[in-house]
Amino acid sequence: MVHDGRTYDEDSLHTDAQGMTRRQTVLVTGASGGIGKEFARVFAQHGFDLVLVARNEERLESLAGELSDRYGVTANVIAADLSDEAAAERIRAEVHERGIVIDQLVNNAGAGKQMRTVDADPDVLRGLIHLNVTSVTLMCRLFGADMVEQGHGRILNVSSMGAFVPDPFFNVYGPTKAFEMRLTEAMRGELAGTGVTVSALCPGPVKTGWAANAGKADSGMAKGADLIARLGYVGMQRGRLIIVPTMLYKAERVILGVLPEAAKVEVIGRWQMSLIEKGREL
Repeated sequence: MVHDGRTYDEDSLHTDAQGMTRRQTVLVTGASGGIGKEFARVFAQHGFDLVLVARNEERLESLAGELSDRYGVTANVIAADLSDEAAAERIRAEVHERGIVIDQLVNNAGAGKQMRTVDADPDVLRGLIHLNVTSVTLMCRLFGADMVEQGHGRILNVSSMGAFVPDPFFNVYGPTKAFEMRLTEAMRGELAGTGVTVSALCPGPVKTGWAANAGKADSGMAKGADLIARLGYVGMQRGRLIIVPTMLYKAERVILGVLPEAAKVEVIGRWQMSLIEKGREL
């Protein structure tokens, strides 16, 4: 479709009740690297304007300039640390102050850390919970309310295969990702008939800097972040509830699903320890 002299994907355009058509804007958290950066690229390729959120303002500005120049979209930057429990409200206030309408939201920012629960720094645990639970919940609440008022919108929460299984040594990560998935399911039921869809993306290992930052090596099963972002985008636009990208991750979910819980704990614990040890050798 041609709009403003350029050709855009149908997904990127919204037509209101008065028949006026405009480009949609997506807000992506954790956009400075990894899956979030690839999501920003995918949305820009499809003609969406962008609001990019992460802690590293310099990286965001560089990405915003690149995508604006290449795809002719508007890319706004908001530097924010979502491990701060007040960050979501500040982000929404800034978006409103700039007069930006958010049509789609990708809650991608998240982290995990290799540790035993009994050894963990309480401040590290609090930060991870604020990042993976508090901020995701409040971003859904605040921007979801705006979308309901607008009568349309899409939310994608980037969860994990860790939402389906126990995850020894990454104790906070798995449970918080399970929370994100259940929050997604709850909101999906609550928002039926509003024009707003809520989806959860649940990939297995992905080739980003995440594993190294968490304290382990990448798994041999890890897929590229660009592939995961593309498949996540498609599932989101189709309104799918739970998106498990690639046949490998789907098969992994099925296989792990038939194991007794005690066996899962042992198998996954040994696998995680092998990656932690390998990471120490790198």
